[in-house]
Amino acid sequence: SFEYFIDKVDQVAAPSFCPSFVDVTHCRVRTTGVVDTRMMVNSVPVEVFDVGGTRNERKKWIHVIDTSIDTVAVFVASLGDFNWQLFENTDVLRINENTELFQQLITCRDFPMIHIFFTKVDAFRARNQTCFSTRRVV
Repeated sequence: SFEYFIDKVDQVAAPSFCPSFVDVTHCRVRTTGVVDTRMMVNSVPVEVFDVGGTRNERKKWIHVIDTSIDTVAVFVASLGDFNWQLFENTDVLRINENTELFQQLITCRDFPMIHIFFTKVDAFRARNQTCFSTRRVV
């Protein structure tokens, strides 16, 4: 995130800079298309499909669902974006879009198991702190 790296700008700009694990976790690249990653976890082959979350990317999701094997959906939602508008439609808040999309996912029979992960908890706390500290209670 910008805030994280701006505080470390001198360190990051140094020729000898080597990012830490924490540095890497603060990076973000928008997913487009379907990114297929295969790995072994405890001697069990695992295949992970990372699909973009924007509306125009969702039509590609159906192509990676294989109902003949155990399929687990992992829904990743950014808490820090709760008051931001959608990229594709500025009349819709991301939190509302995520809620609707998650509702569709949990009613889908193709996913017997669903995990949800919340990201950007720090941004959520910071934005709420700002929102609530500027409001007056009468």
